Amino acid sequence: MGGMHGMGPINPEIDEPVFHADWERRMFALWTAAFAAGMYNDNEFRFAGEAVVARNIKPADYTHLACYLRGKNGAIKKDHGAFGFPDTMAHDQGETPHTSFSALEVWGADATSQGSFCVDMWDYTLVPA
Repeated sequence: MGGMHGMGPINPEIDEPVFHADWERRMFALWTAAFAAGMYNDNEFRFAGEAVVARNIKPADYTHLACYLRGKNGAIKKDHGAFGFPDTMAHDQGETPHTSFSALEVWGADATSQGSFCVDMWDYTLVPA
């Protein structure tokens, strides 16, 4: 699901705890309080219907952008608002717009021209078309 070849297997823990250490629980509480107090910026909203292009990025490490979507045109269908993971929120990259792509745009001539699909994208992976 959007990973890159050669990054190794994902080995989820069985019955993985929400927090592995006590400091994680405390930091989550502090972050939540600071966010609720307006100390973090989440005002880069995208609007339904906005035409966008998935950025064509090739980072050396993990990316939240599937390889097959890079450089493809889409449209915002709905903005779920801020949904943060530590790696994205640390860089003001927490928005998750629900983005529609035509199958023809992504898969080319082999696709059904009538088909489309939606992907929850990270805001930093999109640019205006």
